[in-house]
Amino acid sequence: MKQSPRFALPRMRDPRVLVGIILVIASLLGTWAVVTRVADTITVWAASKPLASGSTIDQDSLTAVEVRLPDTEEKYVRADQSSPVGMSVTGAVAAGELVPASVLVDPKHLDGRVIALDIPGSLPQAVQTGAFVDVWATDVKDDEAQPIEVLSRAHVHAVGRDEGGFTSTADTRIEIYVPNGKLQHVLEVIATDHRVSIVAYPKESS
Repeated sequence: MKQSPRFALPRMRDPRVLVGIILVIASLLGTWAVVTRVADTITVWAASKPLASGSTIDQDSLTAVEVRLPDTEEKYVRADQSSPVGMSVTGAVAAGELVPASVLVDPKHLDGRVIALDIPGSLPQAVQTGAFVDVWATDVKDDEAQPIEVLSRAHVHAVGRDEGGFTSTADTRIEIYVPNGKLQHVLEVIATDHRVSIVAYPKESS
């Protein structure tokens, strides 16, 4: 009597079996790597809008983001541990950037102040909150006076523009951060008959 053929297990030498085993192992390793990476992430504070030097952080200035910073997490402020609301920044932080712990300071210990300048006419469009500008002044009492640089790379804290058109004969107010060491000189220029001009840096092309 002829026996029916038995079911034969695939041999390990079969390339298809080996490829299948390799794919399963690779899938398990990939899943393990993803889980490990997620476990290593931390939540830190990032700027939701540009923060100019000397500005005070409020809740609207911050957004919590999850990042993976295994070696440098101490350089940033963890959102699950503390909040920098009410602190001032000593350096510029662009929108979307993580807030470095090194730029945070109590407002009482800030080494500069924010002052307002009323500039005749309009400002270049490049002058925006968070931008850097040079401040120049000319003595209007002296017909031969040359412009002098009052501040270099001053950080713009806020800008108030006339939204009614492209040109305006009214003054435009700009708030800038001035280091304490230059504050007296800037205030003297404002108090005397000097025409103040703002020189903008061109925006970098993306």
